[in-house]
This record gives sequence, structure tokens and C-alpha cells, in this order.
Amino acid sequence: MQNRSEARQNAGRQNWLKVLAFVLWAVTIGLGFIELLLIHGTLLSLFLSRYTDPQEMFKARYTIDAFRLFSFVILAIGSLLFFVFTSNYHYKHATKPRSWKLFAWTIGLELFILLLVLVI
Repeated sequence: MQNRSEARQNAGRQNWLKVLAFVLWAVTIGLGFIELLLIHGTLLSLFLSRYTDPQEMFKARYTIDAFRLFSFVILAIGSLLFFVFTSNYHYKHATKPRSWKLFAWTIGLELFILLLVLVI
């Protein structure tokens, strides 16, 4: 009788851990999209800082547009690949310690990128 109640408690704990993993995954995706926009804006600012003369900037408008679009596409593809691979990993290993370590590294990296963008 006691084994059944322990099994139910473990199953309940597993379900809560899976819900927590999903919530943390959703938070990391939200932070990732915010960072995508911040990094894109920072890269564009750094690229535009090369042009000091408005006429020179006007002449290079197609280069600027190409850089803007290309950098956004590269960042978006990288973010999407990261989200897909980590979601698959967390789906398979949601209740294991290595999944929580990956969450910690992911959130730490995202916070580092946010601080880096604020410094630049």
C-alpha cells in the first residue's frame, strides 16, 4: 500500500518538474527573442558608426540594407536552431539533473548577453 502512495507522489513530483521545465523553457525563448532584437540593433549601430558623412551613408544604403537583413536572418536561424535542439533535449530529459544544468547555462548565457549589449 505504501509503495503505491510513494509512486503517486513521485508521479506528481515528475509532473510538476515537467511543468516547471516547460515554463523555464518558455522564459528562455522569450529572453532569446528579446536578445535577438537587441543584438541585431547593436550590430546595426556598430555597422552604421562607420559612416560619419550623411552623403556617404546615402550612397551605401543598399549595403546597409543588405547587412541589416542578412544579420537578422543569421541571428534568427541560429536562435531557432538553438530553441529546437534545447526543446528536444528538455523533452527527453526534463526531470534529470543535466537538463537543469542546461537551463542554468542557458539562462546564464542569456543574462551575460543582455549585460554585454547594455555595456556596448
